[in-house]
Amino acid sequence: MGSTVSGLADAVLGVVQGVGLSSDTVARYGKCCEAVVEFCSRRGLDALSGSVVEEFVACQQERARRGEIGPNRRNALVKSARLMLEFQATGAVAWRMMSPDPDLALSESSRAVLKQFAAAAGQEVAPGSVRLLAGEIRQFLAYLDRAGRGALGTVTADDVRGFLVEVAPRRTAGTGNVVWSLKRFFAFLNAAGLGDVRIDGLLARAAPRRVRALPCFTREETDCLIRGIDTGTPCGKRDYAMVALAVSTGLRCCDIVALRLDEIDWRRDEIRLVQAKTSRPLVLPLPALAGNAVAEWILHGRPDCGAPEVFVRLKAPPPGPGRHRSRGP
Repeated sequence: MGSTVSGLADAVLGVVQGVGLSSDTVARYGKCCEAVVEFCSRRGLDALSGSVVEEFVACQQERARRGEIGPNRRNALVKSARLMLEFQATGAVAWRMMSPDPDLALSESSRAVLKQFAAAAGQEVAPGSVRLLAGEIRQFLAYLDRAGRGALGTVTADDVRGFLVEVAPRRTAGTGNVVWSLKRFFAFLNAAGLGDVRIDGLLARAAPRRVRALPCFTREETDCLIRGIDTGTPCGKRDYAMVALAVSTGLRCCDIVALRLDEIDWRRDEIRLVQAKTSRPLVLPLPALAGNAVAEWILHGRPDCGAPEVFVRLKAPPPGPGRHRSRGP
């Protein structure tokens, strides 16, 4: 009894020994293969099947949940059983890294509902969004399993609140994806008759995205930067005007480079433009420092040309194949 399964174990162990793994790793997989043989022997089985392997996997998952084995041991046992089944079906097996099944951390009922939820979400959102939803809800279901909430009908709003409190410290960019996933998941449960918890009120106001505060120049550093520009040359006048605009108005580089002569209202000391990034109109006051610098550049540094932009290059680019001299910015 179990002789055929023993042959599968020997074959897989031979593959393990031939791929250059350490002696400890080979010994570990040897014990895992022996565990599969013993599992089949206790059940009077001479061969493996998909259902037998799934039963073995469920057994190891339950052992891991009870704390009898760790996740690495569980994964090695599962991998060994599946390699033995592959050898039985094909007569050969190629050793390869197998990513652990993330759903192994879930109870059988949680795996089933996660599969149903992913299938339903796949009818409404893109595959990438389905993966995001499944990943977030997998963590929620694992949390419920640890809390002993095996039946979804017993889940309460307090369970959702506890999960959010647990995951929030790890979500430095905010909990927007978690909240979105939970809303869709509970809507699915309610529609499928698997639960009746209403969490819309709880999740109506999700925590805002955390914004990283970037370091900036001090006033002294800014003054030093501006003073370091040589304004005695046309190039210096242009650079000084562009830096002064950036410091005084906070305009993006792309908007400064594209700023047109007709977008400056000298009578009102204003700049009126459409932002390149947002395509939204913007009106900004033109401070004296920046206004004087731009005026100095236009009057005493800017080449006499027909370009509509305020800031233009001082030297035309060299001609190239199929290219003519230009005087644009």
